Amino acid sequence: MRPEILNPLFGLIENLKGVGSRYNKLVCNLVGGSKIINLLWHLPSNIVDRTYDTPLNRAAAGRIWTGAVKIIEHQIPATKKQPYRVAAVDESGTELTLNFFKYYKDSLSKSLPTGSRKAISGKLETFNGRLQMNHPDYITPPEMLPALKSVEPVYSLCAGVSNKTMLKIEQQALARVPDLP
Repeated sequence: MRPEILNPLFGLIENLKGVGSRYNKLVCNLVGGSKIINLLWHLPSNIVDRTYDTPLNRAAAGRIWTGAVKIIEHQIPATKKQPYRVAAVDESGTELTLNFFKYYKDSLSKSLPTGSRKAISGKLETFNGRLQMNHPDYITPPEMLPALKSVEPVYSLCAGVSNKTMLKIEQQALARVPDLP
């Protein structure tokens, strides 16, 4: 018999918040079992370091950048083949273009209103000498910036399960790990 203190580890993955019947089947196949202990043994395969927060005027392309920006302009493309661009600036006054290749114009207008401040994180790139970020990984309210500046685990995944979803359920599983004597 196992000690009673370990019982939370043998609960079902389907009892975690956000794991419905669809995700339960996918996650159980991915981790090789239906118990929380199986989820805990599904270890990260890599990390993403989101702590790089140098002002944009000194930031290097090719790195994951996390910072606060002010949205200054939406540039609606003439055709669907062109990206929807959103111009933003950080506290150094340096402009950053956010590019969206698959988009819903109304959704971007609502989530990134002109004049608003947002915390973003994603890979910095340059094009024609200007900084840009294609499909930022995170776009959140500015008060969430400290939470974004972290080292994020990357899990092996299967179709239908995103890293963000996996991270959320892994955090719930870790919260169930008891303090052992």
